[in-house]
Amino acid sequence: MVARRGWGRLVAAALAVGCAGPRVAAHVPVDGGGVGAPSADLPPGAAPAAPAGRPARQVPPGWVGGTAEAEVARGCDAVAGALLDPDAYWALFANTRAVEPRGIGSRGELLVTLEQGYAFASGRYVAHVLEVNPRRVVAWIDPIRNVRDGWAEFDLDPIDAERCHVAMFTAADLGEGVVVRLFRNAIEGAMLMTPELLRDFVEQG
Repeated sequence: MVARRGWGRLVAAALAVGCAGPRVAAHVPVDGGGVGAPSADLPPGAAPAAPAGRPARQVPPGWVGGTAEAEVARGCDAVAGALLDPDAYWALFANTRAVEPRGIGSRGELLVTLEQGYAFASGRYVAHVLEVNPRRVVAWIDPIRNVRDGWAEFDLDPIDAERCHVAMFTAADLGEGVVVRLFRNAIEGAMLMTPELLRDFVEQG
């Protein structure tokens, strides 16, 4: 819980204080098989712990993110269900002040407005969550002033009927503001805890 609170504070600060920069096109899925690169500067790379049989991904220079994984003692259907249930987002994201389902987007994805932070510093953004297939979920955000782009990919591989391996790749462009310069490692470390938080939530459900 300490790490989740810390992540919320850092996100709130980043949203409210300042990684200001130009708005860019939102990162969206392409060809139904994953999330496309936001620019031509994203060659395929060798990300550690990439799921077997899938292309490895690389965090763009200057961004934060990486890969992480967890083994969940529940079937993959339960894991996918949590990722696709806005009611679960209160537990999956720290310091959440509002979760507002917005319907279905043009690609068939869920649209959810999230607000995170505190009375003195908070931010709202729209998340797009798409089930590419029963074993792959991707998410991306509409860019706002202090979070210029961001996405996550979740690959779910059944170990057996009651266990699921979760592999996540995530990346975010938070600009070059003072919060990012001071807390880049902490922000990245907290982002990579997501599979563990997902595991805890699903196993307790």
